[in-house]
Amino acid sequence: MRADKRAQVVYYEKDLNIYPEIDELDFKIINLLISGYSNKEISEKVKIPLSTVQKRTRKIIRKGLITIRKEPDYKKLGFKTAFIHIYVANDNIYSIAEKFSKMDGVQSVSLHTGNSDILGFFLYKNTKQLMGLVSEIKGIEGIQRIAWSEEVYVIPSSKDNLLSVHSELK
Repeated sequence: MRADKRAQVVYYEKDLNIYPEIDELDFKIINLLISGYSNKEISEKVKIPLSTVQKRTRKIIRKGLITIRKEPDYKKLGFKTAFIHIYVANDNIYSIAEKFSKMDGVQSVSLHTGNSDILGFFLYKNTKQLMGLVSEIKGIEGIQRIAWSEEVYVIPSSKDNLLSVHSELK
C-alpha cells in the first residue's frame, strides 16, 4: 500500500491493475478535478505542464472514470430539495423505481440495499407539491412505506480526502 500525501489519495498498488493505463499521476489528477481544481491549478500543484494535465484529463473523461457536470443552485432558484425513501413490499422494485422516476420533480432515482429500497432526489417549491408526490407514490401498487426528508444544509467534504480510503481499510 502507498499513500501520496500531496493529493491525499490512498490506494493499493495491485488495484492499479484494474485500469493498467491509469497510473498514480492520473489518480492525483482525478482527485484534484473532483475537488474543484482547474487544469491550470492542477498543473501548478502537481508541477507538470498544463498540456499534460489537459491530455490526461481528456483521457480520464473519455474512459468514463469521471464525469464533468454542473448543478444549479436549487435554493437560489427558489426550490427546496428532498430525499424520498421508498420501501417496497414485493419484487417489483425496478418497475416501481421506473414509475417513480417519471413523476414531476423527481431528479434522480437509485436502488439501494440496507435501509430503504429506492432513494429519490426531488425538487419542490412548497409543501403542497411534496405532499402531492407522496400521495402519488402511495398510489403505486407494492409500496410498503415512504419516508422523506428535506435537505436544509450541505456541509462540503474536505477537498483533500475525496478519494482517500477510510482509515480502517488502509
